[in-house]
Amino acid sequence: MASFDEACPVEADFISGNSLFTDQPGYEWLSSWIFNWSLVLAVSGEGEVEFDAGKVPLSRGELILIEPNLPHRFRVGESWGIVWIHFLMRPHMARELHWRETLPGVRHAALAGAEFHRARAALLEAHQRNLHRNGNWQLLAYTLTENVLCRGMEAAQRAREGSENSPILKAQELLLDFANRNSIDRIAELCGLSRAEFYARFKKVVGVAPREYRELHAMRHAQQLLRMTALPVAEIAHQCGMENAFYFSSRFRNFCGCSPSDYRHQS
Repeated sequence: MASFDEACPVEADFISGNSLFTDQPGYEWLSSWIFNWSLVLAVSGEGEVEFDAGKVPLSRGELILIEPNLPHRFRVGESWGIVWIHFLMRPHMARELHWRETLPGVRHAALAGAEFHRARAALLEAHQRNLHRNGNWQLLAYTLTENVLCRGMEAAQRAREGSENSPILKAQELLLDFANRNSIDRIAELCGLSRAEFYARFKKVVGVAPREYRELHAMRHAQQLLRMTALPVAEIAHQCGMENAFYFSSRFRNFCGCSPSDYRHQS
């Protein structure tokens, strides 16, 4: 027996569903919408998703993120329930997507306990928003979906590193301490790693090099300060760990495509 929510209106930028298969082991179907990103959370039972490069088992609490234009087939195991979203990846999330691929174009994470329940609630609410389409439904649906993306990225990182007290997590905290801007060599030393080992391990776990990681978050912090405060650009540069305001403005323009002053005005 299979159950589905009432059909959602189909639009190119957000499609969602909530499906339960209770007595159809072996039932399979080819995904008919592969043009956007796909996020699938198994909420009960077990099944699998098959790609040209291999299969990814998906049981309760497991989350899979699939890049656009990647054909895949779903296959039901035992009492499989899934919540799924097809969506467009917004630029600010694409920059943060440091989630290692399990197969080419496929990212996977396992959520447990409160994290799983929060992710399930968020995706179910996003699906309901899509069904009823009241008020700012699309903004809310995207925000809920991105909440689950962030939880998946954190879970995948913890699984790779194996401990919340890992050197890489410590390194991330040090890199984001803009008030005490340690050099990369100093951070490697504080984490008990050689420079070469630190660079290789950080990029493997996080997905980008340490300097790129720090600058990405410095620019995000700058955007927030420009939107929410009247601080001079020079002071914002200082709070982002950059003493040279001209250098800061150059890096900000490279990141956002406009100067800090123009960004504040547009915001």
